[in-house]
Amino acid sequence: MDSRIGWSGRTYGQQFVPVVESLFGKVDRIHEFCAGPGFIGFSLLAAGLCNSLCLSDINPLAVELLKATVKKNGLEDRVTVYLSNGLENIDESEQWDLVVSNPPHFKENVEKNILIHDPGWSLHKSFYKNIYKYLVPSGHTLFQENYFGSQEEDFSAMIEDGGLENNGSFMYKIKIEDAVNPYYFSLTSKRNREIIYSNVPAEKIRIK
Repeated sequence: MDSRIGWSGRTYGQQFVPVVESLFGKVDRIHEFCAGPGFIGFSLLAAGLCNSLCLSDINPLAVELLKATVKKNGLEDRVTVYLSNGLENIDESEQWDLVVSNPPHFKENVEKNILIHDPGWSLHKSFYKNIYKYLVPSGHTLFQENYFGSQEEDFSAMIEDGGLENNGSFMYKIKIEDAVNPYYFSLTSKRNREIIYSNVPAEKIRIK
C-alpha cells in the first residue's frame, strides 16, 4: 500500500467523522465516491453515523480490497460495492442521504498519479452533472478538497449546473506536525428544481 494512503486514512480522512456527526448526525445511507480502501465510509459506518454504506472506485484492486473488508467483517447486508468510472456503473435505484469523498485534488498532472490528478476537473464535472438523481430530496455532498490544487470558485459553476445548492466551504482543525493543513470541505445540498431562485427579495415579488 502507498504510504500516503495509510497516512491519509489515519489523519485528514478521519476528519469526516466529527464533521458528519456535527452537521448531520446519523443518516440512513452514505456513499463514498472515489473510495479507495474505504477509510472514510467504513469509519462513518463504524461510528454509527449511517445505517448502510455504498462504496465505489474505478480501480479493480481497490474494489477487491473493499469487498474483502466487507466479507471479513460480515457487512454484506449493510455495504454495497461498485466498480465504476465515476457514477457511470452505479445502479440508478441507489438513493443516498450523503455523499462523501476525498477525490483527486489537482487539475494539473503534477505527479502523474491517478490518486491526486483530475485532468481538467473531468471527474468533478461528471460527478456534479450526474449526482442529482442519486440524492434523496434532503441529500448533501461533502467533499474534502485541497487549497494547493483548487479554490472554491473552481467548482461553483459545476455545482450550480448540476442542480445543487452551494452551501459554502470550511476547514476543520487538524494537527499535522511540521506541516500546513491545506484541506477544506465543500458542502452542497440538493436544490429543489421546482423553485425558481432569484436574488430579488421575496417581499418584492408578486405572483398574479
